[in-house]
Amino acid sequence: MNGTKPGGRLELGSAQLRVAVAFVIVSGLVLLLLAVVLPSYLQDQQLAARVGALAGFAYIVVSATYIYFLYSRRISALLRSQEELAKAEERFSKAFDFAPIATCITKLKDGSFVDANRAFQQMMGYTKEEMLGRTTLELGLWADPRQRDELVRILKEGRTLVGRDVEIKTKSGERRSAKLSVVLIEVGGEGCLLSMYEDVTELKRSLAKSARLNRLYSTLSAGNQAMVRYKERGRLMSEICRAQAQVLQPWVSEAA
Repeated sequence: MNGTKPGGRLELGSAQLRVAVAFVIVSGLVLLLLAVVLPSYLQDQQLAARVGALAGFAYIVVSATYIYFLYSRRISALLRSQEELAKAEERFSKAFDFAPIATCITKLKDGSFVDANRAFQQMMGYTKEEMLGRTTLELGLWADPRQRDELVRILKEGRTLVGRDVEIKTKSGERRSAKLSVVLIEVGGEGCLLSMYEDVTELKRSLAKSARLNRLYSTLSAGNQAMVRYKERGRLMSEICRAQAQVLQPWVSEAA
């Protein structure tokens, strides 16, 4: 038992408290006995009064000294606990700031920024000073502001939010695709969101490019197969056009 509670309050154990009370009572009785009984054996009244006063003073000094040493041990334990907490906070701060995943902390009630690590600043194009105290809506972070309301609703319902697809806007106005994971935390007794963004913009672009190349290959393949199967020129051209229309339909839909 270290004599401290999680909230930082100082508290004596019941056994230690009983020992302290017993010591003060016993020492008080001894000194009180000296102060009352001893003067009755003294003929000099002034000397008797001095002895009584000295005994009372000794009682106060002994009790105060014992209590001081008792509490000084508890205070030392509390200071060590606070020092360990400060070191833990420093370690978390460094791990947060240098994490490779873009991470930020915002207040649950209004979305104002509490902190943002280097990866998040680099992804968004803002410095930490530009973000702190301002809300995500003020910075225009959400491509669709309704997304944040939906995320908050999900978290308040007690559901988890991991790898959700979102669209965000950087300082330059560029839209980025990200996988968002969010957990509820407390900072200074206030509800906050710890949000982690995995930028998947380049991955989506690569996948889209790969899909276009696959469609182009399918078009060429369908044309070659038609040339082998059909000898009549009119029917051959008709079949090639039909195959191209089927393969290119997704591109037409995307353009629309």
